[in-house]
Parts: sequence; structure tokens; C-alpha cells
Amino acid sequence: NGSNSMASAAVDATVNGVIGISSSGSSNEITTNPAATGTAAAAADLDFQWTVTQAGRDRLWVARKNAYWASLALKPGCRGFTTDVCVPMQQLPAAVLAAKDSIQKAGLVAPLVGHVGDGNFHFILLVDPSDALEIGKAKQVVSDILHTAASFGGSITGEHGVGYGKMEFMQLEHGETVLDVMAAIKKAIDPNGIMNPGKLGSDIRDPTAAWTRQHQQMTL
Repeated sequence: NGSNSMASAAVDATVNGVIGISSSGSSNEITTNPAATGTAAAAADLDFQWTVTQAGRDRLWVARKNAYWASLALKPGCRGFTTDVCVPMQQLPAAVLAAKDSIQKAGLVAPLVGHVGDGNFHFILLVDPSDALEIGKAKQVVSDILHTAASFGGSITGEHGVGYGKMEFMQLEHGETVLDVMAAIKKAIDPNGIMNPGKLGSDIRDPTAAWTRQHQQMTL
């Protein structure tokens, strides 16, 4: 598609990965910082491109901005199920490797993008929406990734939010006591469960019921 073509035009389509770095500061810093990065890239036999113009920045960033659509092109007819977590920087390599291992064992295709500067990374799990087995595998992979992030002292979401899909995993990060407090506050201001029905403190089957883990469901 057009987005995939733009992404390919921004970088060599055969590359295994791309790291984008923004540099800001004085006129001297925005020259010396990229130069140092370029030296390091050359030492590792990596290609390095940089620019100080807006047009150049737009060209380099288009690959990242169209990563989702480019990913869908890897498996025509699939849907992209995205999930993200955030871990302490020192745990980032181990968390990513653990996630990739889970994905490979499940036999799924899942490109990785992220804001690695703050420990936040995203996987785009490519699944056939009509294949129940594949969807089940995707759910298990997400569970594995969230458990790994929590075990590393991270968060079950970096920026995508909890929604309904990750509710059952909230206890991994916050613990039962904190969730009970959240539920109590929710019930105090919304006793009839009409605001965000089904969220902590309001169950869609019984708006006055206390929050319990068995009421939570993970959905794609």
C-alpha cells in the first residue's frame, strides 16, 4: 500500500531494524552529537544517516510513522493486534528478548517498535481474525509479555492504556489492596455503575458488586 511504499522509500527495505535518534541543543551540539553516533555506527559496520532540515527529518521518520501499515503488508489479510509495556531501562534488553522468545515459540509474526529511550516498546502481533487458534496464541503471548514486564518491575502498559483487555493483569502491577481502593473510590462516586461499566468497581452484570478478578476478561 502507499504507506508501506513510503516506509520503504525512507530506509532500505532489506534492513533488519532501524534506530531513530533526535538530538537537540546548541548549533555545536546538534553537529557533534550525530557525528559521535556516526562514528560508533561505522565501528559496528552500520549505516548511519542524519539531517538538520525539516524535510530530511520527515523523510527519516516516515518509516516509524508508517510502521503499523508496513507491518500489515508482511501478512496480507491479517489484523494488527498491538500491545505495549514499559520496563526499567536496565531491564529493556532482557524484556525484549523474553518477548521475542514467546512470539517465536507461538509461531507468530510480530514486528517491534518502541520508544526505547524510556523503556517503552510495542509489538504488532499479526493475526488472522478468523483463526481462533492464532488468536488464542496471541492472547497467550500478550500474557507472557505482561508477566515479564511486571516481574522486571515495569508497567503492563507504556502508553496504550489498560482498557478492558488488560484489566485482569492490573493486579500484577498494583497488587490486590491498591485495586480494592480503586474499586471503592469508583463505587463511591458511581454506585450505579453507569460510568465506564465493567471497569474496576462496577460489573456489567451487577453494578453494585465489588471488584473481583473472575469478572475480568481479556479480549482482542
